[in-house]
Amino acid sequence: MHRRFIVAANTLPPHQVQNGALSLRTKLLHKYTNPIDVELRVSFAGSQDNRILVVNVRCLAESMCLMVINPSGKVSFTTNSVTSLLGE
Repeated sequence: MHRRFIVAANTLPPHQVQNGALSLRTKLLHKYTNPIDVELRVSFAGSQDNRILVVNVRCLAESMCLMVINPSGKVSFTTNSVTSLLGE
């Protein structure tokens, strides 16, 4: 299904994909948590001869607080919710 999504995005004329008409709900693998529910929407950039696919990812899951610290004590990852709580 994901392969057909990219093929459709690459072959459909831009007017058929405008305003998020081509979208897909799926799960995105995450390095530090379980797969996350997301929605992918395609838009275009570039020119007719050099088409650039822009895939926007919107998280559908509830926001979670997560901070990952490496063995030397440095923060290697935080979610936006933790960053907001800490004041960036």
